[in-house]
Amino acid sequence: MGLFSFIKDAGVNIFGLGKTEEVAEAAVRVEETILGLNLEVDDLNVKIDLDKAVVAGIAQD
Repeated sequence: MGLFSFIKDAGVNIFGLGKTEEVAEAAVRVEETILGLNLEVDDLNVKIDLDKAVVAGIAQD
């Protein structure tokens, strides 16, 4: 198993990705995880697209 396969599988297990009805919930959990790290991010946007998460925002210095 390659590194990226491992990360993909870990994401499926942690965030429940792959189940259509849980995609919105997974995006919220990813956003909460990022905010829980006390990172200063403006306009944080998380979008789940099948097996990948697209995270966008403006990070503070």
